[in-house]
Amino acid sequence: MHRVSPQSLRQSFRALLASDACYHCASVFDPMSARMAGDLGFEAFRGRAIFLGLVGQIDPRTGMHKRYAEGLRNPTALAIQPETSELWAVVNERDEIGPDLVPDYLTSVREGAFYGWPYSYWGQHVDPRAQPQDPEKVASAIPPDYALGSHVAALGLAFSNAAMGERFAEGAFVGQHGSWNRSEPVGFKVVFVPFRNGRPTGEPIDFVTGFLSDDGKARGRPVGVTVDPRGALIVCDDLSNTVWRVTPDESQRRIEPVSDAAASATTPNATANGE
Repeated sequence: MHRVSPQSLRQSFRALLASDACYHCASVFDPMSARMAGDLGFEAFRGRAIFLGLVGQIDPRTGMHKRYAEGLRNPTALAIQPETSELWAVVNERDEIGPDLVPDYLTSVREGAFYGWPYSYWGQHVDPRAQPQDPEKVASAIPPDYALGSHVAALGLAFSNAAMGERFAEGAFVGQHGSWNRSEPVGFKVVFVPFRNGRPTGEPIDFVTGFLSDDGKARGRPVGVTVDPRGALIVCDDLSNTVWRVTPDESQRRIEPVSDAAASATTPNATANGE
């Protein structure tokens, strides 16, 4: 087994970028290729000179690394789709151009592809704030696969399996941390995105809710998600400092805290719409 520390991953990316700047860094290991994919997000409109938002590939045995895909503003979580071995990411898109733009998204990450940041969004919709523009890069930009909604702040991604039951056996769970810049809050839940033949299809399903009170105050904020092979969803909540385990309970799901912090945390009365 190859073990790579977060510090080692950051060092490899800094060598890749020839820069110490690292706004966001995460990684996933692909057992099929014995390679690691890591992501770096950058802010571009606050006086920073670096406009990169990329996913890179690292060989943990040799330290060799390369840029795998670019133009993803803030790819906050990566996962390998188990049936196809494709790399997927959830990406937090840009702010400050209205409450309904730009949708955060779930997408497959194609080697050599450019997804628009910072020059355009959702393919070739130009963002005039990015100056000087690069028409050639904009022309090459491809749209992502699946819109999650603007400002939902998707931070967690995990693919499901048969242990989660027939309805939720094929698809991806996405933890939505919730908006900070909308008069009507969005996010603050975990959704399930159904897949068919390796691609997302249909509307997202609310899987864990209740983190937002009726008066719009957050009682919890989902971050990371992972699937327990015994058939449960693990959800990390960084507002109440709790790890929740959502398990089957006859016709509905039960959610319970499993972290040490849960005894003193504020319970969000979360519910889950599973079967």
